[in-house]
Amino acid sequence: MTGSRNKPNQFAKFVSTSPLSTTPHDPFLSLASNCVRDYFGPIVQLVADGLMARGESTLPQLVLYIQDQCHIKSPQRTSKERQEIMIQMASIHNTALKHDDSSCPSPLLIRASLLVLLQHFLVQTRRVILHNTTTTAPTSNKKRKHQSSSNRKKVIVHYTFDMDRARLLVRYPRYVEYIKKTFGAAAGVLLEELLVHGRLQSVQAIVKTVLHLEREQKRQQEEDDEENDDDDVDDDEKKKNASSANLSKKQAIRKQVLESFWNLYQNGYIQRVPLFHKQTRGDDPDDNDDDDDEREFELEQNSNIHKDEEIKSEGPAVKKQKRSGTDTDVEPHDETEESVEDEDPAVVALLQSGPFQAIDAKALWRVNVHMFHDQLRALRLGWLVYERYGSRIDKAGSIVTAGLKIVANRIHAPKSYGDDPRSMDVMAMDTRSKISVRELLRSLPRPVQQLFEQKPGGAINHLYKTLTELSQVNSPKVLMEWEMANEHVADAQFQIRIPSLVTYLKDRIIHQIISDRYDDVSARVCSILADSEYMEAEMIADAAMLPAKDTREKLHCLYRDNYIELFNVNIGKQHNPASMIYLWGFNRSKVPVVVSENVCTALCNMRLRRQHEEEVGRDFIERAKDAGATDENENQADKKEYENFCKGLERLDNAILQLDETLMVLKDF
Repeated sequence: MTGSRNKPNQFAKFVSTSPLSTTPHDPFLSLASNCVRDYFGPIVQLVADGLMARGESTLPQLVLYIQDQCHIKSPQRTSKERQEIMIQMASIHNTALKHDDSSCPSPLLIRASLLVLLQHFLVQTRRVILHNTTTTAPTSNKKRKHQSSSNRKKVIVHYTFDMDRARLLVRYPRYVEYIKKTFGAAAGVLLEELLVHGRLQSVQAIVKTVLHLEREQKRQQEEDDEENDDDDVDDDEKKKNASSANLSKKQAIRKQVLESFWNLYQNGYIQRVPLFHKQTRGDDPDDNDDDDDEREFELEQNSNIHKDEEIKSEGPAVKKQKRSGTDTDVEPHDETEESVEDEDPAVVALLQSGPFQAIDAKALWRVNVHMFHDQLRALRLGWLVYERYGSRIDKAGSIVTAGLKIVANRIHAPKSYGDDPRSMDVMAMDTRSKISVRELLRSLPRPVQQLFEQKPGGAINHLYKTLTELSQVNSPKVLMEWEMANEHVADAQFQIRIPSLVTYLKDRIIHQIISDRYDDVSARVCSILADSEYMEAEMIADAAMLPAKDTREKLHCLYRDNYIELFNVNIGKQHNPASMIYLWGFNRSKVPVVVSENVCTALCNMRLRRQHEEEVGRDFIERAKDAGATDENENQADKKEYENFCKGLERLDNAILQLDETLMVLKDF
């Protein structure tokens, strides 16, 4: 024991929280904070935790709260980890620190972190417009034209952290992999660029994707040239042939990226971003003058955030940008090398002429995560129907998957709402989920269509027969015949019972989780209570075919973990526990919440464990990078340890993927 105490703790320097991280009573808050830290770093996590802790806040309120909570004046009242984080934050941005205390985060650093969260839609905004505010002499040198100080409008923007959006960061690789399988590698790279940058203009997204594909192609070509080196060919001739080939390849790549962009747009996987001042517009319908609005993130040097002191910055003031019809006004745009790099005349010319004229070159785009969830739901429910009825009904899973994809396309495709998603006509779920036989046949995979065409009576008649069989099953209910065919069976319409399928899938997941955590007997007890309302312990024991003593033990274990409820009925007027009746019940609305919290806790712990392992195995990772240049990994013991380290990370990754998929079914389906 004495020797183990003297050993240094290898996890002592691992930090996964910020100074404003709350007590992990809510696993979803902890997961969102950890995802922000993993993708954007500890400083952005600090701002996100500040928004989660304080709630809806303005920028001056957020700056004041973070500086007050993270202010280090007495080292005895703060932990070493907290001091190290704040000192590290101070060393990153020395030019924006206050002169009196070098350990406080600067307002410019908090502002930049808030910009990152806004760029990736992790923060929601709400504008409050104040009218007829009397002001004194203007503090800035720029005068506002045609506006008196008596009727000037003041716009205050409030920010709220979107916890549900933050936990979707771990699913970005899943989205990219799905698009690569559906639309090809170019579409996957384009989606990856949009996910990395949060939002991009049309030309920027296309140019960045083309550059990425060119780098990959060039690296592959260099590898091929090293393998097939021909000394007989002249070097000048090689360069000439390579330049002409590169030009033609670049044109082909550009055209391929444009086609991928168009396919993603038409299928609803990406969508236009509304203007920022429209996203955060207040309740005033007459607020049409942009000159009356205050620019967002404008921290003037004389603005009082603290009561007795002013926030000052040493760097040059950020210039205001003029509003354009397609700019989101989210962040100050620095027109340096980005404007030169991202403005490709060839791409602009292709967007202004040809089949891609519907794509606005200046429009901003983002990834539509709801479309991905609907597509993944279609695949998962298709597998569920195949497992239940695939042996009895031919191609039942493929039919349900194709029908759900039609429903998702109706909701998210731009033809449903035009160019602005906010103008979409919200239809009832019953109307959107109606599918005709003819429409469903066109959406089926080609092998399934060929199989139905070979059936007696034709493809439409066989599909109508299959849909009728699916409408007659009840565990779970899959389809309902919405409208009978008048003249031809192709005009018949069916409705997919999405709530019934999702509820059945969630019940299966909950049953399996209870069975894995406790045993099969506890899962059977929960199933019995779910089918009934309230039962006594003796009745449950008879239904589960268990001894009464074992049944009571199972019930108390389930009650302790909030899986079942206990309802006491007092017979007499006095409170006598001996004469009371104890009824046990299963709350269908409460149990999925409890299971989701448990799954989220497990997912957060798995992510922390993987970050632990990656921090400890940093030496293995560095040696693996330099394996070709050094002979350090030639040792057999090192190779074995590195293989075990990789296997451990792979097991953790698989567990994280499975937990995230379970959480997606419970929360997002």
